[in-house]
Amino acid sequence: MRFQPQVVVAVGWALWVVCVASTLVDGVGLIDGVGLAVTGAGLAELVGVTAGDVAEVAAEFPLPQPATAAESTNAHAAPTVTVRRMNPRYAGQFARMDARTLAKLYAIDGPFVTIYLAAPSDVEDAAEQLEVRWKNVVRELSEAGIDAATIEALTAARGGHQRGNTRVLVAAHGTVHLAVSLAQPPAREAVLTGQLPHLVPLLDAISWQLPHLVVLADRTGADILAYTAGPDPVDTEQVQTDRWPEHKTGRGGWAAKRFDATVQNNWNENAKDVAVTVDKVAADIDARLVIAAGDDRALALLEEHLPQRLVDVFVKIPGGGRHLDGSDEVVAERITAALSERVAADTLALLEKFAEERGQADRDADGVAATLEALRMAQVGTLILADTRDHDRTLFFGPEPVHLALTPEELLDLGVEQPWAAPAEEVLARAALGTGAEIRFVAGGMEQAPTDGVGALLRYAD
Repeated sequence: MRFQPQVVVAVGWALWVVCVASTLVDGVGLIDGVGLAVTGAGLAELVGVTAGDVAEVAAEFPLPQPATAAESTNAHAAPTVTVRRMNPRYAGQFARMDARTLAKLYAIDGPFVTIYLAAPSDVEDAAEQLEVRWKNVVRELSEAGIDAATIEALTAARGGHQRGNTRVLVAAHGTVHLAVSLAQPPAREAVLTGQLPHLVPLLDAISWQLPHLVVLADRTGADILAYTAGPDPVDTEQVQTDRWPEHKTGRGGWAAKRFDATVQNNWNENAKDVAVTVDKVAADIDARLVIAAGDDRALALLEEHLPQRLVDVFVKIPGGGRHLDGSDEVVAERITAALSERVAADTLALLEKFAEERGQADRDADGVAATLEALRMAQVGTLILADTRDHDRTLFFGPEPVHLALTPEELLDLGVEQPWAAPAEEVLARAALGTGAEIRFVAGGMEQAPTDGVGALLRYAD
């Protein structure tokens, strides 16, 4: 039986700790359905897809099968290569919730209500418990003076507990602009109000996204699955060839050697065809990792024909392939490990680069004050926030992303008529996104980490 991509759709849950879904609303709001990748021990918590899960997904999304040899009209005709998109593209398929999309929320006038609500499913009476928690939220919102229209809109967008353990909602002026469910439980439940939405916890999760391909190969083709931000692939393509013969004889003699040479050449040509499609799909999602499983010889030939930029991010894992063999959960764990190793390597490289620039006193900003000044000048390329930063510190901001300061008087001197106060990390994140900077979250306590948990790599030196 040919391996079905639905299996990987199912085991894809094992690759993600944060799973949400999104649809753009009026170009700004995000309502249900995107995923966010993270790494570490939390990734392993979701490994555990059952055969029933696979069967359920396969039944819901049946895919066409490649033609068999018996169905071919002429086994000796010129070889054909079939590249089949196994899930039809749908409108907005590649639209995903990322930092740039969330940055649009900052263009909305406050005040905002931001809610991180626990919504676990693996507890007794989950629905009833969620109702009780929501009643407490509504009471807290009413006591805070939030208008009835906003509370009503938030209640309508609250959702159930079926998709994850955390519900995140952001609303302003009677409209919900963000409603997403996260698979992991919240670090803490919170009902927050202020002139800025509280997006840093969500941005932290998004920063671990790692666009990647999973390639399941044999010597006649491959199933290629592209992941960007969730448990479901954004694109799945199948390369299937009908070159004949497919198998060597395993016998001696000159005729067998000639036959086997033809088989070897067919395997090589098939790998070339797979490499072309892998290259195309990887470019579509800007893949940072290509994880391949299946037939060892097919994988070796595939690697030979990939462009160098993909060879550099090509990882082979043992087990798995295009056929159902009961190893899917093991393969999912190995994919998780490969993603974790890549994220850890990227983070270490970032901190080493920051330490190098800091040592040269060149393209770095170290500490809150220096980073704030660089953001004000739109000089920051990458904002670095370590988990040792002061989460209770306050900064001040104005109407533009570059309007940020340690004191309100600084903004008044810059001509800002109404300075507002907000948590420092939210003000810094708003300025970074508003000036096109990347945001990276790292562990503190390392020698290379920035002072006070805040720093930046700069686009250019002073």
